[in-house]
Amino acid sequence: MSIRAGRSEARVRFIRALHKVDPDLVVPKLPGRPPPGFPRTAIGGHPICARCNSRRGCDESLCFTTTDGEVITLEYALSDPRTLRDEERTHALLDAALASPRCKYGFHEKVGSGTAFQSYFGLPGLGGFQTYRDIDDRTGRTAAFEGVAAAYDSALVREHVAHTWLEGQLSKLEGVQREACRAARDEQAELIVNLRQHYKRWTGRAFRMRAACQKYDVPQCNRRRDIIDGGRNHYHFLAGDDLPGRASVEYEATYRGVAETRRGARRMGVPVETGVVVKYVRPSVRFLQFLNLNFASMASTRRDATVTPSTRPSERPRVS
Repeated sequence: MSIRAGRSEARVRFIRALHKVDPDLVVPKLPGRPPPGFPRTAIGGHPICARCNSRRGCDESLCFTTTDGEVITLEYALSDPRTLRDEERTHALLDAALASPRCKYGFHEKVGSGTAFQSYFGLPGLGGFQTYRDIDDRTGRTAAFEGVAAAYDSALVREHVAHTWLEGQLSKLEGVQREACRAARDEQAELIVNLRQHYKRWTGRAFRMRAACQKYDVPQCNRRRDIIDGGRNHYHFLAGDDLPGRASVEYEATYRGVAETRRGARRMGVPVETGVVVKYVRPSVRFLQFLNLNFASMASTRRDATVTPSTRPSERPRVS
């Protein structure tokens, strides 16, 4: 008679088997909510995040409170394309999150001591108790600023990945679908260039992102792949000219190519007029009145000249 193991016991056996294969395959689930009795804020009595007071720190997305009192994460707010394209609206959300840094588990503030909560901070993955660090050791900025900037980074990385995907799809399509994909790629390229400018104006530093190494002709990168990383690829930080810029308009010496060139120029805001351009200027009312008065005076002068007979003998009418 065989005895079947319960679900919980089967889960424990599976985790132990994974740990024997590779300890990195087992990632402990970090606790979320603070333990019962954890300190609260002095003003308002709001909960304080316990994970930000551990050695690991809190890696949850920061939140902000709307005018309706709803708590929304920055990742969710920046996932709206209309919000991300509006620089003023985006920076207002970032400033609101920076004014009172908090995550979904509570506000990020220091607590006096974690002696009474050793069982909580002793859980796997937290690394023990450590007071919340106001200043980031790597950049010298506040930890709240780096948390808000990390959410801004994630939004820009998402838009750059979308541009890379469109660039890859361009070579697989033909005809009308290819032209539509090219137009979408050019629009996305314009967007990410503007977003990098918005990012630099708010953070004061240039945007950079991690990307898989494509330098297969560099000996150092090949040596790192083959020897150090065991065949796995590594990543580099891309910044400045290494990041994709505005798409150049591809010119073809055909009617269709010229039309696509003009459409691409319009998308980038470049004038498409060629040759001599005559612009119609509507005359003003005073100028029209001036013309009417001149014509009226000229007409009256000619009428008087035709009616008045000449007094010179040589110009009198002759009778035949």
